Amino acid sequence: MHRDKKFEKILQAAENPKNIGQGSWALPKNATFLQKTKYELCKQILIYKQDNHLSIEDLTKKINEKSDKEINLNSTKVKDILFYHIDYFSLEQLMTYVES
Repeated sequence: MHRDKKFEKILQAAENPKNIGQGSWALPKNATFLQKTKYELCKQILIYKQDNHLSIEDLTKKINEKSDKEINLNSTKVKDILFYHIDYFSLEQLMTYVES
């Protein structure tokens, strides 16, 4: 069976050890209310990014500029939000990012 080159490239990227941990986290089956809330806040940020066709860098700038608080969020942290890495953020942090 012959695989096309595009599929092979995707497969190589997925199997590359340096890409382990890259991707969205799923909620556990028995997720707490806090976990569900944080997940939904991450989802809202992702939807905003997609609806406004923003790059990660542009989204980072928007969050940092629009907040009344000193955030200093970097693009690595924004990627964590977009990949639903909810354990990396408090509820208050995520609420601040959504509000901005």
